[in-house]
Amino acid sequence: MIHTPGVYLTPRELEISLLLLRRQRYKAIAEQLCLSSRSVEYYVQNIKLKFYCRNKKTLIAELEKLHLNLGKT
Repeated sequence: MIHTPGVYLTPRELEISLLLLRRQRYKAIAEQLCLSSRSVEYYVQNIKLKFYCRNKKTLIAELEKLHLNLGKT
């Protein structure tokens, strides 16, 4: 599991988060990770809940802030 201040991401959630930061669509993420699109939606829903985000746009903004705060550009 990955720990960020107050948020724990599983390795799969982290993988999907990084692909979301690259603006990849669910279908492309699913193909890349050998998952169904529905599984990707499920993981994204869990990530949104962990970050208290209502939609994907807000989630990506939060992930970008976290990504920059970790010094990874």
